[in-house]
Amino acid sequence: MAAMNCPKCGRLFNRVQARVCPACEKLEEEQFQQLRKYIEEEPFANITELADATGVPTKRILRYIREGRLEMSQGLMGELKCSQCGEPIEEGNFCSSCSQKMAANLASSLGVAPPPSAKAPEPEKKKGAGFHVRRS
Repeated sequence: MAAMNCPKCGRLFNRVQARVCPACEKLEEEQFQQLRKYIEEEPFANITELADATGVPTKRILRYIREGRLEMSQGLMGELKCSQCGEPIEEGNFCSSCSQKMAANLASSLGVAPPPSAKAPEPEKKKGAGFHVRRS
């Protein structure tokens, strides 16, 4: 196990998979549950309203969307951008076009056949604006 300092509070902890110490991880989970509760009560809130009402920073809300823990509805597209080209995306870090280009480049550098370039099916659009907590 690798010991590291928590980037949030500076405490030393054994990093297994978490990116922060157990105390900060617990705090983040409590904040996520606050978001979840607020979204259930106000499903059409935008990111700014979510941040203001819950105290959870906008950057963290966007991280939860990238991680797939929160889903944006159709009315809020454009809040999250592809890390490569800046195009609007719904979750993750890259749009499908950039993902396909990176996969092709990786396959080329490894000397294997590139993945099929068939476009992934469009995700089902939800009615109305707002957020949804992803059900596992």
